[in-house]
Amino acid sequence: MLWAHNYHVSNQRYAQGSYLKETFGDDMVVLAFTHERGSFTAYSRNAQSRRAWELDEPLADSVEHYLSAASAPQFILDLRQVDETTVGGSWLTEARETRSIGCCYEEDEPENYWSPERMTELYDLIAHFEATNATTVLPFYAFSETDGPGGR
Repeated sequence: MLWAHNYHVSNQRYAQGSYLKETFGDDMVVLAFTHERGSFTAYSRNAQSRRAWELDEPLADSVEHYLSAASAPQFILDLRQVDETTVGGSWLTEARETRSIGCCYEEDEPENYWSPERMTELYDLIAHFEATNATTVLPFYAFSETDGPGGR
């Protein structure tokens, strides 16, 4: 299992997921996450500090906008059989604005975190959540050579 930002796991050329897809083919399933609202953890490029940020509203006509219109607070959408002839599927095969926030975020530049993506080309499944919360960073513990069987 590779757990990373959507871009990294995607089938997009040069992303980690594209190399794994070459190796594992259809034995690999690529899952993207989308959210309507909530918070997330990222570094500020300017301050170089990690903190929680609030998500902006989804852009009109974005993937997040459409998925948030569903009457379900969370669901998984299987894209593997969707094409332009699938009932209701044509909007997923077209390039639509999609939120992509990696390790860093600048609140004064929210437009930089949206780009047009063809979800059916990049992912097999989308897990959509109405709301998300910032991650909790666990404390770091450095193991020493004395740790291990019989150690701590």
